Amino acid sequence: MNPSQFQQQLQQSLAIHPFNPQTLVDQATSGFIHLILIGFDWIYLVAELGVLFGAIVFLIGAAVHQSRWKGTGTRILFFSIAGFVIGTIGPGIVLSINDYFH
Repeated sequence: MNPSQFQQQLQQSLAIHPFNPQTLVDQATSGFIHLILIGFDWIYLVAELGVLFGAIVFLIGAAVHQSRWKGTGTRILFFSIAGFVIGTIGPGIVLSINDYFH
């Protein structure tokens, strides 16, 4: 029995598998990417709800002729649309960066 066969037999009997560090890095980064994408999903959901809420506040302010309500509704709409854009474009940027490094 030559040394390489002995080493393979020993590894199999001890259930030791060859270790590939690149596989470990790929698994870790894919886990982080998954968490980041979940965060962007939550931003997208909150932005959609914010657009709805801001539109309702703006319409109530327009109906009762209150400029303070209209201004608040406009600000809510603006920040919600910004969140919507971030929630839409952000995942594509993160995935393209991840694909660049792999």
